[in-house]
Amino acid sequence: MYIKCDFVSQARQVFDRLFQRNVVTWTSIIGGYVEHGDAREALCLFEKMLYDGVTPNVITFVCILKACRSLKNLHKGIEIHNEIERRGMLENHPVIGNILVNMYAKCELLHMALEVFNRLPSRNTITWTALITGYVEHGLGETALYCFEEMQSEGSFPDVFTFVSCLRACVLTGLADKAQDIHAEIERKGINKNIFLCSALIDAYAKVGLIDIAHELLDMTSITNLAAWNALISGYIEYGYDEVALECFEQMKGVSIVADHITFACILRACGQLENIDVGREIHAEVERQGLVKSHVSIGNALVDFYMKCHLLALAHQVFNMLSNRDLITWNNIIAGYLEHGCYLEAIQCIGEMSLEGISPDGATLAYEIKACGNLKDIEKAYKLHSGIIKKGFLEQQNVLGGLLITMYIKCGQLSTAQILFDYIPTKDLASWNALIMGCAEQGHGEKALEYLSKMESKGLHPDAVTYVASLRACSCIGAIYVGIELHIEIERLVLSKENAVIGNALVDMYAKCGLLHFAAEVFDRLPIRDVVSWTTFVNGYVEHGSGDIALHLIELMEVEGCLPSIATFVCGLKACAILGDVPRGQEFHSTIEKRGLLERDISLGNSLVDMYAECGMLATAERLFKELPSHDVVSWTALISKYAEYGYCGEALQLFEQMQSEGVSPDAVTFVCSLKACSGLRSVNKKKELYAQIHRQKFFQKSHSASSTLVDMYAKCGFLEKAREVFDELLMHNTVSWNALICGYSEHDQGEEVLKCFEEMQHGGISPDIVTFILCLQACGNLGAVGKGLELHAEIERRCLLGAELVGNTLVDMYAKCGTLRRAQNLVDNLPLRDVVTWTALMRGYAHVGEVENVFLAFERMLNDLVRPDPISFVVILNTCSRSGLFGRSCTYFDTMSNIYGISPLFEHHSCVVDLLSRSGQLEKALGTIKFLSVPVSPIFRRSILSACRNLGNTEFAAQAF
Repeated sequence: MYIKCDFVSQARQVFDRLFQRNVVTWTSIIGGYVEHGDAREALCLFEKMLYDGVTPNVITFVCILKACRSLKNLHKGIEIHNEIERRGMLENHPVIGNILVNMYAKCELLHMALEVFNRLPSRNTITWTALITGYVEHGLGETALYCFEEMQSEGSFPDVFTFVSCLRACVLTGLADKAQDIHAEIERKGINKNIFLCSALIDAYAKVGLIDIAHELLDMTSITNLAAWNALISGYIEYGYDEVALECFEQMKGVSIVADHITFACILRACGQLENIDVGREIHAEVERQGLVKSHVSIGNALVDFYMKCHLLALAHQVFNMLSNRDLITWNNIIAGYLEHGCYLEAIQCIGEMSLEGISPDGATLAYEIKACGNLKDIEKAYKLHSGIIKKGFLEQQNVLGGLLITMYIKCGQLSTAQILFDYIPTKDLASWNALIMGCAEQGHGEKALEYLSKMESKGLHPDAVTYVASLRACSCIGAIYVGIELHIEIERLVLSKENAVIGNALVDMYAKCGLLHFAAEVFDRLPIRDVVSWTTFVNGYVEHGSGDIALHLIELMEVEGCLPSIATFVCGLKACAILGDVPRGQEFHSTIEKRGLLERDISLGNSLVDMYAECGMLATAERLFKELPSHDVVSWTALISKYAEYGYCGEALQLFEQMQSEGVSPDAVTFVCSLKACSGLRSVNKKKELYAQIHRQKFFQKSHSASSTLVDMYAKCGFLEKAREVFDELLMHNTVSWNALICGYSEHDQGEEVLKCFEEMQHGGISPDIVTFILCLQACGNLGAVGKGLELHAEIERRCLLGAELVGNTLVDMYAKCGTLRRAQNLVDNLPLRDVVTWTALMRGYAHVGEVENVFLAFERMLNDLVRPDPISFVVILNTCSRSGLFGRSCTYFDTMSNIYGISPLFEHHSCVVDLLSRSGQLEKALGTIKFLSVPVSPIFRRSILSACRNLGNTEFAAQAF
């Protein structure tokens, strides 16, 4: 009686006072303790019972097996099982078989549960349900559903508990159709009103993606069960319907259902994903009022995650510091948040603090630390971290860490180390191959990435979406358009671009970066879903190719289609404004950015605004905005310093450089070189020496290879070629980027012989040239007339299938034309897959240079037949050819065509050709008249043309008039 009334202590007192205790008495007290959650005491009583010589019966064994199940005490459970077998009870008492199956399943010995199950002479609903539930609890959904079918075929009828377990199995397998079949069976059996079952159905439908049915079922049954509402809200959030989740929350409150910590955690997650700060803060206030932050660690975790997703890092850290209970999830949330916002040092510091609190990292923590090290390019930290992972045995346990380590080493400029690590991975799955390919692609090693793709396929592994995205990026960075087109064909065959938005966006990016903007437009127009990433990728393509006007037009179209620009879109828009000098549009962007509160969220936007105003010559506005920014980094300081130096305000540039350091911001390689440029402007030798000394003190060459390469690049671009070579020679290792930086410097300062000498050194050092290297060397060959070297380069380009890359074909045509080998140039043009105005103009210029006038006109006509629109430069070549050949009538025709048909406003160079032609043909009055009516400033070149003609004609009187 006492036990049935939940008075276990009173029952024990009566039991202890009993003089005689039989098996029924012992079993009653043991069962009472089991039912009330004190399994340990139940086992102690069982031992005393045996010691007293009382023989247990079937019910006693059932109670003890339940106790073993609760404690997961397998040793005792097996001992009881053996005793049951010895007594031959298993075959005669189904209830013992049921509880044994259930105990083994709960104790994670499914093979033992199945062994007992198969030996049972008869199996009822409880037996089947115990086995099915065991499979479900161990994530074996398919096996559980197979058991369910077997159960029905044997004639056993499922009950509510069976159906609940089967619905959970549907969730595990994602089988929405099976969930609907089970629902139909529940309806047929007339048990659809059971609250327990209805909640399980709502949960299953929400988790397999049939959220509308889940919501409909909830409305139909009017369930007031909080678990069902939580399942529905969680389902909406899981499938990205965060707004609907918030509406559902309001609906739940409307029917007077009180939210619990699970509900609040879900709603905070939705608010984070929507960046809905107002509702999130309301929830924060409510959970504080209810004391849930202290009592449930999941609420603290959700709050940290919410504030991080809303870019409120200070508030996230404030909440984090106030939490009395911080578990691994709490730490991982704040570390992931810092990582997402580019605060890599803070992320690593948090990991150190976590260890001091005695919390060991898991695979996710290590993954975050690896990513942070890679982004910081801290090679010493990288080696130390790798060593620690090996010692702890994590690398063998989690293959994904191997892939992340490969990416980390590639980001640190250690491609060879990444390759060695890859070779040591015991099982090279698709994820590890993808890490290597993606890492190479993202760090500019496009050829290596495509080489690994080929090797991977030769091993019998088929690319997935990640592989294709990485490979397309590789094609983008080296301009391997032919390979890109082959990948596109394969993607279309597999119908991946329609199913995967990321692949569609990668295709747009690849074509845009390779200069094939019309192909990019075709892919973009065919995308089934154009999200903000698709639009921004497309816009960026036009920005990168200097078409700011088209980029701004696309942003307008994007907004018309209801797609809200992201931070990245605004950055592209501001770059477009800078290209065009379009201050009013830039100010519109600025206003929108401020209205949406984006300046506080991302420092890159502030930097882009500063750069835009500075680029448009509005230095005072740029500096005022700079001062108003909530934070400054090295990029924002450098943007301002570089523009002051560029516009000749060198003293102000150096003042900003000093101020930047006094505010605790360390200059990078670009800042130093911009400051050196300012020193040159002031002719301040002492300041320049100071800066050189500071650069060496900060040990750029040891800290970061990329920083050293940037220093080489900036020195070279500013004409400090000796210093560039000096820094280059001090580098611990040379790669394609550093060689290109040096070669580019020599190229820009017309030192072609040094360019080719560097190319030879680079190849002897085993460094593979990329597209940029080839273009620079071809330009040098053209300027030097080194056609032999040009032919060698051409052969290597063909071997690497790089001819289709943007600029390569055109640069080859230009090289051959400059070297006077017009037949080769013409053959090349005829065989190029893509010919633009630059291709044809290079050929025309070559023919003009050797005096093959008719071939110039023929090339122009062929260009028009190719439907290529001529540009101002191509008309300069044509008009100059007419001038030198004395073809006045033809010149007038081309001039009119340029202005009236193609809408090109004549520039100084076009008028110069006409004036020169009139002067040469003796039409001096017309030449002078043309000069007087020009809409461009009169240049001494015009007057020299007339004076030269006067001298040749002996017309000194007109010469005086011209002056």
